[in-house]
Amino acid sequence: MRFDDIWITGTGSVHGDLVPLREAAGNHQHSAADEADSGMVSVAQSGLPVEELAVSAGQAALRQAGAHSSPDPQWHFHGASYGQHVEWWSTACAVSARLLGTTFPGLCAQVSAMSNTSLAMLELAATALTAPGAGTGPRAALLTAADSFHESAVNRWGLDREMVLGDGAAAAVLTAGRDGPLRVLSCASYSEVGMSDMHAAADVAEGEAPGGLRVGARVKSYLETSGDTTRSILDRSVAGGRRVTQRALADVGCELGDIRWFVPPFVGRRLYMMHYAVPLGFDPAASLLDAADHLFGLDYLLRNDKIKPGDLVMLIGEGVGLTFSCAIVEGH
Repeated sequence: MRFDDIWITGTGSVHGDLVPLREAAGNHQHSAADEADSGMVSVAQSGLPVEELAVSAGQAALRQAGAHSSPDPQWHFHGASYGQHVEWWSTACAVSARLLGTTFPGLCAQVSAMSNTSLAMLELAATALTAPGAGTGPRAALLTAADSFHESAVNRWGLDREMVLGDGAAAAVLTAGRDGPLRVLSCASYSEVGMSDMHAAADVAEGEAPGGLRVGARVKSYLETSGDTTRSILDRSVAGGRRVTQRALADVGCELGDIRWFVPPFVGRRLYMMHYAVPLGFDPAASLLDAADHLFGLDYLLRNDKIKPGDLVMLIGEGVGLTFSCAIVEGH
């Protein structure tokens, strides 16, 4: 879908202390080969709960948006990949209360598309801001995303040998009717929900101890019973990424060679080459591989003056399920 008057007027991000990977790993099963494949050199670790991280990132985004005369948000979407501090509790509402007041005059909702959550929220917010009945004056939406992996809940080292989970948060303010440093040009999404069982594997999940999430074992169990192979999964992943990429480019009327920056999902360097750079033609030299979240990546690029007026940035996401999203934004 193409958008003509959706702007990112503010961004913010925060992360835990950056601990050198080999020092942080200690006795964990993370080898030198894993480090080489992932390209990771440090991991962000924080003792703060997710709502505190989200509030810090949200405050930064709202301050920047205020400098662009962005109106008070009418929507607040909060997202995460994992549990949010307290079960049976709305982190989104708790964050809204801190950032927007206890009588926030709009919709506050929690969103989860796993690793694709930030782009899912971006598309939801852009669509809400342009929907019939949304109004004709300036209007805005706040996006916050946060994760914190306490060892009592999940082993940050056990998700995948090429990915170590970090603690942090990012935020953005989307505005219609007020311009800002970035303009949202298009968003496209696609879901391959037939792959939802790949990370379920009840025989593995039911036997996991607290803090003992074993995603690799779940995928292995799925491969043994489903008829899928690592090759077929890769092919479907590449096809989903290609589908949303091509649609987003077509909506804008540009080509892959016009993109200045690529912000992919956090999958490690080896998997990035396999899933995106080689099959889809993304330029590794123009790819931001160190940010674990798309909103975090945008904030990094803006804070470091990496985006010039007219530069195009492509954000592509893939989440467990599987869901795929692509967004193209332009420097202003």
